[in-house]
Amino acid sequence: MEGVDAGYLYLETPTMHMHTLKIAIVEPREQPFDLDHLTSEILARLEQLPPFRRRVLPPPLRLNHPLWLTDRRVELADHVFHHEVPAPGGMKGLEELIGRVSATPLDRTRPLWEMHVCQPFDDGRVAVVTKMHHALADGVAATRCSATSSTPWGTTYARPGIGPGPIYRSSRRRPGSSRRGWPCSTRSRRSAACPAS
Repeated sequence: MEGVDAGYLYLETPTMHMHTLKIAIVEPREQPFDLDHLTSEILARLEQLPPFRRRVLPPPLRLNHPLWLTDRRVELADHVFHHEVPAPGGMKGLEELIGRVSATPLDRTRPLWEMHVCQPFDDGRVAVVTKMHHALADGVAATRCSATSSTPWGTTYARPGIGPGPIYRSSRRRPGSSRRGWPCSTRSRRSAACPAS
C-alpha cells in the first residue's frame, strides 16, 4: 500500500471516518425491485472491480504500511444491505438513513466498501448509497467503480481462469442474525432495519 493510501487509514478516528459516499437514485427497469437480482449483477462484475475485493492486512509489528490483500471469496451479505426507510419516508427519511450510514465506520477485516439500498419513494425509484474508504479508491477510482457497477444489467463479463470453484458468493443470513452496526429484520432475508434514534 502506498503511503498516501495508508495515510487515510492513519488519519481515521472514532469521530472522523475516512470514507466517502456515492448516492444515486435510480429507476429500475424491472418492477418490483429485486434485491437478489442486484446482488447477482454485482457478483458478475467483481472481476472488473479489484478494489471491491481488497482488504487491509496490517504487517507484523507494524514495521511498514499495511498491505492490500485480495480476497478470493467475497461475502456480499457483509457488503450489500437493504434498509427500511425511517419515517416519514421520502427524501427526509432517506437523508436520515444516509446520516446513519455515514456515521458507521467500515469494518477493516473486510474489503472497505458497502452498498446500502432502500426504496424511500412511492413511485418505485430506488436509492443506492455506496460507501467506500478513501484508502481504497480516490475520486477518480471511485467514479470508475461506480461506472462499472452501474452498466446495464445483462451485460456479459468474461471471467479469467484463476483456479477451480466459485470465486465469489452471496450467502444468505438467517433471519434475526446481526452484523456489526446493522441489526437484521426478520421481514426480509437481507434487510437491515435502522434502530430508533
